[in-house]
Amino acid sequence: MAAPEVLVYGPLLKGRRDKIYFGYAWWQKEPRIPQYRNANALLQGLEENLKASQLDYVDLWRIALPMEGVPDLSELERVEEATIAGLAKAKQQGKARFTGVSSHNRVWLKSLIEAYPKQIEVAIFPYTANSKELPTTASSIPYGRMTWGVRHQAIRR
Repeated sequence: MAAPEVLVYGPLLKGRRDKIYFGYAWWQKEPRIPQYRNANALLQGLEENLKASQLDYVDLWRIALPMEGVPDLSELERVEEATIAGLAKAKQQGKARFTGVSSHNRVWLKSLIEAYPKQIEVAIFPYTANSKELPTTASSIPYGRMTWGVRHQAIRR
């Protein structure tokens, strides 16, 4: 869910939070915005939004990686490090049960999945990212066992 949905649905879950899986993304407080390219700012954004939504945790925290505005490799590394550290801390602190990212860049997504399998439990991308071709089989979707952009292992835990 994105910002408006989080604020609406959070309070409605009172007394039945354990009966729903709550996916969460708030791009306005994620690395797409330069001031959120450090782990502490990411966690602060998550904490503020959990409080505003009257939630203690989310089942899935999915960070939307920037599609533009990353001018060089050092900034890309900064985004990566902040994202991975933020996801790891949120999970360790019990604020997110599962963690992952979304991206339109298949190559970057593949490298993150391979380098950080504990933090990238869910990966979401448009199946036509960087392509206009519709996949014909699940195995034609690049980079492992992904269908509709979500790694099955994370969902079935």
